[in-house]
Amino acid sequence: MVDGHISTANLGEFKIPTSYGCPQVNHRPDRESHGAAPFKDKAIADAIGVRLFELPLTAEKIYWALKQTQD
Repeated sequence: MVDGHISTANLGEFKIPTSYGCPQVNHRPDRESHGAAPFKDKAIADAIGVRLFELPLTAEKIYWALKQTQD
């Protein structure tokens, strides 16, 4: 689309994004890091307003944390 208008006449002209168009990402996780758990906890806290401090983060723990804030 260009300025909200369709710019290709058919699907044969449509450019499909592939991995070749993406930059290469080299990620080496630190062995001493805690993985993605802190990021998930922060995302949950931002979404529902309740911070969880025990792993693993489960739906049941989220439920009970929300239940405690409502009481």
